[in-house]
Amino acid sequence: MYVGARHRSVTIRNLSASGARVELAEPPPKGTEVQLKRGGLTATGSVAWVESGACGLHFITPIALEDWIPSAGQQRVDKALKELRSGVVEQADKQEPHQTSSDLAKRISQELDHVSRILDELGNSLTDDAYVAARHGIKLQNLDIAMQILGHLSRVIESSDPDETIRQIGMAELRRRLLPSKL
Repeated sequence: MYVGARHRSVTIRNLSASGARVELAEPPPKGTEVQLKRGGLTATGSVAWVESGACGLHFITPIALEDWIPSAGQQRVDKALKELRSGVVEQADKQEPHQTSSDLAKRISQELDHVSRILDELGNSLTDDAYVAARHGIKLQNLDIAMQILGHLSRVIESSDPDETIRQIGMAELRRRLLPSKL
């Protein structure tokens, strides 16, 4: 969460389209304008209420919840970590249903999007530091290119017509690498 130019790490709780409850060590005062960022997503709003260790945010424009909620893969990781920390580990069901290739493609696509958001958040954090941005500009551009490639790959994997989706990619070099080569 950004309060002015200052970045504060928060835990997002009770997220809705119009606001969120966030937990942080020192909440800003009621009425403070903030930006909540997660990966490439941004929600602008203000602090609606404050209590010890938490505050409520009201967003100016409603957000698309499906973009902000972690992927199913991330939820599984979060659950497993919680179980390990509590000492309770469930045995996996031995009769797990067999996944189809389209189910797997969708999950891989979601994971690629998730990785892209993580990298975007890293890039945003690094470019907020003028020294880092000036010193590592080319490397930050390469990070941005990597995020774009992940996004394109995600769309190709989920597409019902991958070849057409590849032809629509604006990155000529990636398009060339993905289309079948002529012998």
